[in-house]
Amino acid sequence: MTDFSNEIAVLKDITLEYVDAADLDRYRKIFDIQIAGFNALDQLDASASPCLPEHREFTRGVPLIRQAVLEIDAPWATGQLYRMGELLYGLDVSEDQFKADLKEQLVRAGWDLNGLLVWAAYGRNNEFSRKFSDLLDLDSEDLRVWVRESIRPWYWKLADLQTDPVKYEEWSHGYCPICGNSPVIAVLKEEEGFRFLSCNMCNFSWRTHRLRCGVCGNTDEKKLRYLFTEHESPHRAHVCDGCKSYLLTIDTRKWKFERRIYPRIEHIVMLFLDALAQREGFTSSPVEH
Repeated sequence: MTDFSNEIAVLKDITLEYVDAADLDRYRKIFDIQIAGFNALDQLDASASPCLPEHREFTRGVPLIRQAVLEIDAPWATGQLYRMGELLYGLDVSEDQFKADLKEQLVRAGWDLNGLLVWAAYGRNNEFSRKFSDLLDLDSEDLRVWVRESIRPWYWKLADLQTDPVKYEEWSHGYCPICGNSPVIAVLKEEEGFRFLSCNMCNFSWRTHRLRCGVCGNTDEKKLRYLFTEHESPHRAHVCDGCKSYLLTIDTRKWKFERRIYPRIEHIVMLFLDALAQREGFTSSPVEH
């Protein structure tokens, strides 16, 4: 299991030219809420909802968690939404009032809580998300960030319950075998440069092909390359000239000293590479499946 308390400690020690101190403090507070939510899941049976598919479906590229049948504990989720809303938007109502208002607005939008939660993890904007965003006077993407950051610990818990590494050895897809979300970073390890992807949602890590675009499947070495600001830096963006996508990457072979990797913190560290890749015309595209 990821030691999330260490993630917070690492954040406190980071001083970066490219990241504002106020932003780091905000990330740290978000992590605090998520860690508290993760710890609260010890009291819940979070393994009851994924409805894992048969092995033959998994080998055809079906992730273990199927969004169509995913149900997230409602009281836990609304509590997380309230605490995250306090931080991100300065909610000034009681938690009970927030829950009542949330229920009312969902009814007005013709939606339900689980639909909102699953949409935040997987979906694109739809009629319900646009209407609900308007009712809350929030941009649809801001709404998705709020909900997504609130419920991440549920996915951490589900990934943490997967204890059989054998079933993932032949997973060759660019999306997560646990929840189906796209990776947030790639990591090159050991002398051979084995490539591992880390999920943007559940933090699960799996090995994949090194010379392959996870978005379009391109294996043409002439169309796969790296963007970086310093040649010896371990931080770089792996770009595909075929589909114009990119993925932030860490080459641990270039580290001057050994340290543990915390994917979401590394993503914060590499935000400047997001800007570089986008300036060059690349996009961080979600992996379709």
